Amino acid sequence: MSMPAVASRPCNSFTVPRLLGLAALLAGLAGCGGGDDERPYARRCGLPTTEASRLPAPTGGSCVGKAGFLALDGARLDPYAGNGSPRELSLKVWYPIHSTPRAARADYMDAQVWSVVRQAVPALPAAQAPTNARKEASLNQGRRHPVLLFSPGWGAPVEVYSSLLEDMASHGYVVVAINHPYLSGPTLLSGGRLVVNNGVAQPSDASMATMVADQRFVLDWLKARDAEPAGHHLLAGRLDLSRVGAYGHSFGGSAALQTSRQDARVQAGIDIDGSVYGERKQPWTKPLMFLLSEDSGANGGTVPSIEEVWKLRQGPGKREVLAGSKHNGFADIKFLLGSQLAQAPEDLRREFGRIDAQQALRWTREQTRDFMGSHLRR
Repeated sequence: MSMPAVASRPCNSFTVPRLLGLAALLAGLAGCGGGDDERPYARRCGLPTTEASRLPAPTGGSCVGKAGFLALDGARLDPYAGNGSPRELSLKVWYPIHSTPRAARADYMDAQVWSVVRQAVPALPAAQAPTNARKEASLNQGRRHPVLLFSPGWGAPVEVYSSLLEDMASHGYVVVAINHPYLSGPTLLSGGRLVVNNGVAQPSDASMATMVADQRFVLDWLKARDAEPAGHHLLAGRLDLSRVGAYGHSFGGSAALQTSRQDARVQAGIDIDGSVYGERKQPWTKPLMFLLSEDSGANGGTVPSIEEVWKLRQGPGKREVLAGSKHNGFADIKFLLGSQLAQAPEDLRREFGRIDAQQALRWTREQTRDFMGSHLRR
């Protein structure tokens, strides 16, 4: 079984870099390390303080929970399934919790997805890297939380952005990350079906429209879950759907901007180093931000679709460039590879840029928190 490409760059004018297979992405998973002092979070949230392989600790004041859901859109057929079935999405939700040391640790990926990865890469350890999240722990009570939608890069599962998503949850957001079947990475659906990005879809305006429709459906799904009676669903009565933002990496970043423009329920969007697909000629009135790699942001901007959007913005706009970074350096990938990256071929090392993985993660976290906070907090 060939593995799907992960976090490939959907560019309009660039030469697409060598695609990273999921095997390469996870080859160093067992050797990841924390960097910053993670002990305060670990102590507060009941995690071992000497666990070197854990993902980087979140920086907010809340402990983090994680849950998974399947959402079936009965009003829409899946354009890529080929069997006339409704569109089904896999959602991973990170959210703030009280300290609950008795709750089990959340897995980095679904066990079946991890099993497929290990079949492709037999040298991988059986154990996944420990996360900072608790599995299906109760969401913080007493108030409603702003909501963030997140979509991954083309061919990437949302879990490879766990370090970003855990962090926003620790600052009080409910982060709803969407695995888009046939567009994202391996996606586990109902009945144990594993769907992969197998080339039936390509990065295009049409596949972008599908991803935006997925995000808009998820907003409907969240409204229905929030309206359920207390105790009937994890999210019941806990969402502030008057404060919604969208962000994503690469192709998912383009979807975040398009959804924020097309849907009145989304107040702001962040595109992390993604060319913008879909209609770009009309004004962009919502707050938007581009977080760009050194290649994309060099010399004042080198991606035509981003420049089109930037020139037509009418609302608040911000663009920042991470010096020394490359397109694939915004996910967990470089961090997970850890010391093994130094022994990797030079062309693979170039995929992630020269910046330290911890510095890149810290910068991306801070930029995301500051922007969303300024437009969603009140």
